[in-house]
Amino acid sequence: MNEIIEWDDLSFPERVVLRSKSTKSFLNFTRLWFELIQGDRLLVNWHHRLMASKIDDLIAGRLEPRNLIINIPPGGTKQSSSPFTSRPTSTHWCRKAN
Repeated sequence: MNEIIEWDDLSFPERVVLRSKSTKSFLNFTRLWFELIQGDRLLVNWHHRLMASKIDDLIAGRLEPRNLIINIPPGGTKQSSSPFTSRPTSTHWCRKAN
């Protein structure tokens, strides 16, 4: 099993690869972010995939209407998955899409 990612232990090329992976999909970003911040792996469930898919559509401008409400019970990693608290460029991308 792979070790937990520690940002300080990564070389510059490894950081570039992680950045590239994290911008391919929101689920990739959430997995990496969760591991770096929480120090544990995100156990991905169906609702993570659904949220990530909808957020990817929102950022790309494919979601009509252009709004999204995520309503899940506490403990569903809503906060960790929120693009506006975890992914600084998402707000800019959403503005660009509008």
